[in-house]
Amino acid sequence: MKRITLLCAALTLAGCIARGDPAASVAMACPVPVEASILPQPEYPRTEAREGYEDSCLVRFDVDRSGAPVNLDTRCTYKAFAESAEVAMKTARFDKRLARKLPAGAQCASYPISYELTG
Repeated sequence: MKRITLLCAALTLAGCIARGDPAASVAMACPVPVEASILPQPEYPRTEAREGYEDSCLVRFDVDRSGAPVNLDTRCTYKAFAESAEVAMKTARFDKRLARKLPAGAQCASYPISYELTG
């Protein structure tokens, strides 16, 4: 019997804000990996688990003033994993300060979700 493991990599916010003179600021390289304060809890799609499919997804999004991810863009190889990742991200929460630090509408925040079968 295969054991299903979901890996949600929690990465830290790095290199997001230019320091010093705003006129001399450098353009931000998006996407920026961010750490969730409330982790997403994705469900492994049953059919894909039964068939032995795995996937790695990257979800890009904006963070609203409450810390919720909005304007999601989920990239996975398989549609079922993208749907699962998007549903899970709607319950995740992030640092509210990201709403002020990241450019709105750029989907600059990113969070990886991996679906792996082990055992």
